Amino acid sequence: MAQCVSCGRELAEGSLYCNTCGAAQNLPYRKLYRSTAQRQLLGVCGGFAEYWELDPTVIRVLYVVLTFFSGILPGVVLYLILALIMPKR
Repeated sequence: MAQCVSCGRELAEGSLYCNTCGAAQNLPYRKLYRSTAQRQLLGVCGGFAEYWELDPTVIRVLYVVLTFFSGILPGVVLYLILALIMPKR
């Protein structure tokens, strides 16, 4: 059995949070990248899909719908900014 990093109580193996104090238990560190495997344009939506472990098509559809309802230009500008900021894997 593992112990809580905060309160020291016993935890079930693989627990991400302590049932007693609610402290996070050594969560795995993940970094957001532009995807090279799931890319259509620049890999931004594919990168978010890999980070959140979702289907890339779901992320793309949500992004297109949100871009359409925001007046198109903000969504396009945000995509380009994310493509510049997010490192390539």
